[in-house]
Amino acid sequence: MFERGKNKGNGRNKNRGNGESRFCVCPQCGKTVPHTRGVPCSTITCPVCKVFMVRSDLKKSYNQKQIFSDNTNKNVFPEINYSICKVCGICVKACTVGAITLLNKKVVINKEKCTKCSNCVEACPKNAIILN
Repeated sequence: MFERGKNKGNGRNKNRGNGESRFCVCPQCGKTVPHTRGVPCSTITCPVCKVFMVRSDLKKSYNQKQIFSDNTNKNVFPEINYSICKVCGICVKACTVGAITLLNKKVVINKEKCTKCSNCVEACPKNAIILN
């Protein structure tokens, strides 16, 4: 009659948690992996290119590198909003060129090393990194 924990009823929470975001997607190569409920996609690395993944419903319909190539101001760099940043280090792991480091309990982006790939922007679980 009732199946506890299956969320198969006709109530307002029917199939809760099984929406569009059933997959985690790599913002760099597009590889998808099944989403595990309770595990944020931003904590899972792509098995192909080792970049942190994003929820499939948040995946942009364009290549992330277009953010910079389409921008008329070529001096656009990712910047940290320190009032939001929790210094979790996920952006450090997402940076494939080592441009982001933790220094004195603070995230620092080296503009000389930064390739403007925006992996850090996509990986940040608090949205503390913006393009400016």
